[in-house]
Amino acid sequence: MNDNAATVAARRVVHLSTGQVMRGGERQLAFLHQGLLEKGWHSTILCRAPSVFDHEQSEGNVRALPWSGVADILGLLRFWKECRRLHPDVLHCHDANAFTLGTFLGTLTSTPVVMTRRVLFPIHMHWLNRWKYARVKQLIAVSNAVAQALRAVATATVPIHIVADAVEGSSITPQQRRAARQRLALDEDVLVIGSVGHFTDEKNAALLMDTAEHLAQTRRQVM
Repeated sequence: MNDNAATVAARRVVHLSTGQVMRGGERQLAFLHQGLLEKGWHSTILCRAPSVFDHEQSEGNVRALPWSGVADILGLLRFWKECRRLHPDVLHCHDANAFTLGTFLGTLTSTPVVMTRRVLFPIHMHWLNRWKYARVKQLIAVSNAVAQALRAVATATVPIHIVADAVEGSSITPQQRRAARQRLALDEDVLVIGSVGHFTDEKNAALLMDTAEHLAQTRRQVM
């Protein structure tokens, strides 16, 4: 991102999210949205009502609109009107349904579309996906594996950037760690290994369990 104040102040991005549950992707979008606002960008989240971004509503940059899926023409018109009002420089799509919605909106408003893909589910190249991937301007992948899957379906001229989703461990204070242990009733000397996600091959839960078993042989308590 260009941090020149005159340039950044003029940039407007609309994020599209259709998730109905606050999961990892939605949490990362909330972090990105807040970071852009802090840098002086005009960042707005357009999401499906009811909103999973209720904690962001106080900023006044979240709009939750009724939308029931690809066949919802009235819902598409609601998002279209909001995009016309906001006049973004880019539409950033954060899930597969948002990508479909965003491609229609980008076509109707002549706005460049960017897509972030966070999952490794198979991409079936039916007519709708072919149309979407032929029109996207930039793709963002959260890992090398996701980038490889995107390269197999995207037009060769579309750039694919790898931006890992993560939270800086150094940002967690000792007080926060202590409070978390207290909530879980864990002693200070217990080694805690945590994982949140589906048991899919790319997340390698087997390695996590093997590591925990190995550590349990060398430590008194592992959880």
